[in-house]
Amino acid sequence: MKVLAVQAGATAAAVCLLAFLMLKQEWSAQTARIGVTAAWGMISFLGGLLAGMGEKKKKFLRGAACGCLYVLVLLFISLAGGRETALQPDRLALCLAVCAGAGMAGGMCAGIR
Repeated sequence: MKVLAVQAGATAAAVCLLAFLMLKQEWSAQTARIGVTAAWGMISFLGGLLAGMGEKKKKFLRGAACGCLYVLVLLFISLAGGRETALQPDRLALCLAVCAGAGMAGGMCAGIR
């Protein structure tokens, strides 16, 4: 739960930063999507890193699980907000792949000392 709380705070900061950059730089919708996808990856990497630091074994699995849990939280929040676009299969698959992969990489990096 601590890891999800850190991820939630990082998500809020990333959303604020992306909104500010979109306002000042006048980004297109495609550039904003790339920024959101990059934010998903960085936040999942951070979550995987934090989840992997807590255990001695199977750090990459904990990181991947943390990334998948983050996707579920994002999906729940999107659906609770009334966004049907969260159910688009291609977008959901991309989100799952980015978050699980980045979380796994973060878990693997947690073992490097």
